[in-house]
Amino acid sequence: LLSEGICTNDNIPSVSSINRVLRNLASE
Repeated sequence: LLSEGICTNDNIPSVSSINRVLRNLASE
C-alpha cells in the first residue's frame, strides 16, 4: 500500500481509498 501512495507511516488509508484499490484489483 505504501508503494501505491495510499497510506504512509503517519496516516491510515481512508475507506474510499481502500475501496478504490479493491475495485482496481477486481478489475484486473
